[in-house]
Amino acid sequence: MPGLIDGLLARCVLLSVAADATLHVPRGLRFVVHKGYEGFGDRMQQLLQVLEYAQLTGRAVVLDWRDAMWSSDPELDFEHFFKIRGLTYLRLPEFLFLWKQLQDSLRVVPEAWSY
Repeated sequence: MPGLIDGLLARCVLLSVAADATLHVPRGLRFVVHKGYEGFGDRMQQLLQVLEYAQLTGRAVVLDWRDAMWSSDPELDFEHFFKIRGLTYLRLPEFLFLWKQLQDSLRVVPEAWSY
């Protein structure tokens, strides 16, 4: 599966959470964050890879499709059109709240994407 992993790393940010009891975040919770910036077909192909990767590695999925190529209306995010079932999924606003609270205890892989 090297092709799958290589393709995902080109488009996704992997995050791991240390623990924070005040937010009740499970220790070791990991995420795969997909930042889409392609056309619809490319996004669907990438989404399938992200979902498979999340399932294989036990990560929660976060999709950030906020860009003009997806929609000029910021209210029309991924969740407006689709639902993720069968995997742990965080809506982007929930994840951004979590990120803000735990930023100092999160690790971004590859590290270059944390800047």
